Parts: sequence; structure tokens; C-alpha cells
Amino acid sequence: MKYLESVVIVLILACFCGSAFSAEPTAETATEAKKAKDKDKKDAAPIKLEIKDEVAVTVNNKDIMESEVSKQVEMMMSQQFRGRQPQKDQVEMFTKMFRSQAINRLIIQMLLDKAINDSKIKVEDKDLDEKLEEMVQGVLKSNNLTREKLNEEITKSQGKSLKEVLADTKANPDFKRTVIVDKMVSAKFSDDLKVEEKEIKEYYEKNKKQYDKPELVRASHILIGTKEEKTEEAKKESLRKAKEILEKAKQKDGDFAALAKEHSTCPSGKNGGDLNFFPRQGAMVEPFAAAAFKLQKDEICPEVVETKFGYHIIKVTDRTPAKTIQFEEAKDQILANLEGRKKQELTKKFIDNIRNEAKIVYPEGKEPKEPKAKGMTLPKGAKNKPKSAK
Repeated sequence: MKYLESVVIVLILACFCGSAFSAEPTAETATEAKKAKDKDKKDAAPIKLEIKDEVAVTVNNKDIMESEVSKQVEMMMSQQFRGRQPQKDQVEMFTKMFRSQAINRLIIQMLLDKAINDSKIKVEDKDLDEKLEEMVQGVLKSNNLTREKLNEEITKSQGKSLKEVLADTKANPDFKRTVIVDKMVSAKFSDDLKVEEKEIKEYYEKNKKQYDKPELVRASHILIGTKEEKTEEAKKESLRKAKEILEKAKQKDGDFAALAKEHSTCPSGKNGGDLNFFPRQGAMVEPFAAAAFKLQKDEICPEVVETKFGYHIIKVTDRTPAKTIQFEEAKDQILANLEGRKKQELTKKFIDNIRNEAKIVYPEGKEPKEPKAKGMTLPKGAKNKPKSAK
């Protein structure tokens, strides 16, 4: 039921997928990107579609109007362009693209609201709070984060704190609808939602590789960026500066975090240079990763490390050895995943059923077009029908 959970996923998970614990971005790049984004938002006008208000579709003798469809399309388009102003041809293209999705969403909302009303199921504030906390805990566990770090990343990407984002989500009717439907499905299909111990063990055995966790290091760095430098003299000056900072960091009273905040051109500088945990492969550029993995906890790399981004002073602040998560440790998470999958399948079945039972009538000329079948393969033994029968 992705369309019901989209609000929550966008507000909580997506805010976080873009967070980068890597040495790659420079502060200058981040600053320029922010300026461009702010300019786009300033110049962009709200997306408004011109519509002639008439019936778009009738569901169980209740009309859904074109104005309602347009509001949905406008919202979807605003999410697509993220504050940027679309061109006229883009508006036309995305209006056509999103129209059927918008109508489908409104039909499902109408049918679910009737089913909710008929069921007499209610949710209290505590039910909404519990669901939000469950989702937050899922994000924390799957990303190996503290609540403080999640709050920091959401604030950075959304301009709102985690508390504010959760309050907005709780107030959203789509979220409340999601929680009620969740309770309805749990009550209606309670037996089908049960997960046996055998299923959990089978899942663990089939996916054992994902429970092999590589060795990780946690590092901080101070970057003296060189991407904007045009001359060899400028690069030499940056290297001289980096070596000078390295010597200060190596002093007995050297404060690495303070030096990072003062000198680093990487966005991580404001956090004392912290890059969080990362594996040997795939997260950091070479030779940054190679240098970091040679260091012990609390050790500073004795030499300045050069990458395409500039000169790095590196300090390892923690290490975790490679390990295999055993079945007993993984059991609860697997159980939650399997229950979630079953609930998603049963929710889809429930929604399909109420939609199939509904009377959905489109005005003449507004019927949804069936996709043309291309390259269809006939079952074995079947023959192509002649173009015309006599």
C-alpha cells in the first residue's frame, strides 16, 4: 500500500536517504547547491492547473470532480519539481502522466474511507504516536543511527527537526488512514498474518550473506579542498596549510574536532569532521579508505592524504570487527520483516477486493485507456486468431 504510506516515507525515510557520510562533497559545492535551490524556490510560483470543473469519475454514486484530481496532480507535480518552476510543456506532459495515478488515488481514498466508516474502527493519539515511533526505530536500526544523528540529518535536509516532521506526519489524514487500515487488516486477516518459527529460520538460511557484516571504521577528517584551485602554486599553498594543521592535530593538546570546524572545507567540518562508520570498499574514495583502515582507534594518519577533492588529515575514532549476526540476534527483525510483507500483501488483496466490488463509472470519453499489448507471447498450443472471421 505504497500510496498510503508515501507521505510517511517521504517525510521520514527519504529525508535520510540523501545523507552522505562520505569524504566527497566540499563545502563550496554544498553552498552553491543551496544557493541554486534557494533561488529556484524564490523564483518558482505555485503550480496551478487550469480546469473546467466537471465529473472525473463516479464511485458508488458519488462524484469525484476534476478539481479534486487537479489538486492531486498539482501536489504530485510539486513533489516532482521540488520548488523549481516547470516549463509549459513539462506541465502538460506531467499532467497527462499523473492524471490516472491521481484518479486512482482518489478512488482508493474514497473506498477506504467508506470501509473505515463501516468498520467503526477508531485510532487514538497514542496509536498514531506508537506507529510513528515504530517507524523511527526501524530507520534507526536499519541505518545504525542514534536518534540525535537522525534529527541532525532530517534538520539538514528538510529544514525541520525530527519532532516537527513527526508532528506534520501525525496531522496528515493519509497517515491516519494508513494506521486505521493497518488495524483493519490485522483484525480481518489475523490468522494469515501469523509467522511460524520455521519461516523465520528458512529466511535466515536463504539470506545468510546479508548477516555477514564487514569490518567498519569511524573516522573524522579535515579537508583542505583544491577543486577550485587553478595553479600549482595554489595547490602547494593548500598542501603547506594541510601539513601545518596536521602538526597541530598531532600535538598532545591538539583538538581535532575544533581544527575541523575551523579549517575543513567539507560539510562534515561543522560536526568536527565526523564521517560516521564506513566499510573498506564502496563508501570512501581511494586512497582515503586505504589510509583510514591502516589506523588504530584514536590514531591520526602521520601523513596528509591527497584525493581528487584535496588534502585530508584523517583520524580514526572507532573500529568494529567483521562479524556474522547469529540467528537469535536477527530473529526479531526477520519476524517484523515477514509480518510486514504479509500485511502488505493482504492489504493489497483487501484494497483490490473493495475496488472490484465498487461501481466505478467514467463519463463518456474519460474512460481509462487500456495499454496496448506489444510482443505478446501466446501460450503453448495456442494459435493466432485470424484478423477477421467469416
